[in-house]
Amino acid sequence: MKPLSIFLSLAAALVVAFGSASQATAAPVPDITQTPQYKALLGFVNTLETQRNVPTTQPRKAAYQRTLGNKTAPATAQVKSLFQRRAMRVKSRDDAEERSQIRNILSNQKQQVTALKAVQASKIAVAQNIYNESVDRINERYAPRLNPLVRQRTSLKRQLARTTNPVSRLQIQESIRSVQARINGIMDAKTAATKVASTDYQSKVNLLNQTYSAKIMGVKSRSQQLVAQARLAWKETYSADYNKLKVRRTSEFSQVSRLRSRGAGYISTMPVPPRPV
Repeated sequence: MKPLSIFLSLAAALVVAFGSASQATAAPVPDITQTPQYKALLGFVNTLETQRNVPTTQPRKAAYQRTLGNKTAPATAQVKSLFQRRAMRVKSRDDAEERSQIRNILSNQKQQVTALKAVQASKIAVAQNIYNESVDRINERYAPRLNPLVRQRTSLKRQLARTTNPVSRLQIQESIRSVQARINGIMDAKTAATKVASTDYQSKVNLLNQTYSAKIMGVKSRSQQLVAQARLAWKETYSADYNKLKVRRTSEFSQVSRLRSRGAGYISTMPVPPRPV
């Protein structure tokens, strides 16, 4: 890479690195009367004032006019530059405050949503505990009737395995079928009771999910409204500030114009020396 390219790259990096910091600590944008361009014009006009009664040739007066124009142009350009700097400063300030306000709105939304989700999870956990307790009670209610039958069936199956007599085997098999039928009936009742508890639990969970989803959507909707209102308010604020800057720019243009007119007036009042006889 060429030395010039390296220098330009470093310069650009320094501008990026220090741009934000310098903007934060930047000096106030001066009034036009505080700028070197305006002071140069004012100094020349004051000089013209001291020369307004001094006989001056037309070529000299024309030179004064050119100098006056050359000093007026930078002052006029400076008015435009100051306006642009002020507009950028105001926009940067308003944008920063707008972003800060919106961040606060969204942060508040996040906290509210987190709190709602925590309450939702807590209530679902309570419903889950109630469901678990209901299932435990169902198991406890049916266990005294079911467990003996299961043990009886197990015992009959062991007897069947040891028995070789066909008649005895048929009797044991019939007993097993009878016991199994009773087990099936109890299991059906138990399953039905468990299903009721499960349906009740799922209904509670669905209602909680619907309720808190609606609440969360409400929070987000209100936040979106607040964000929209904030953006509109800051847009109106910037518009009002911008209009004030335009009024100030017009005033500063007038200051430069009046100063130029003073200078032109002094030039016009300069007497022309009489022609030699």
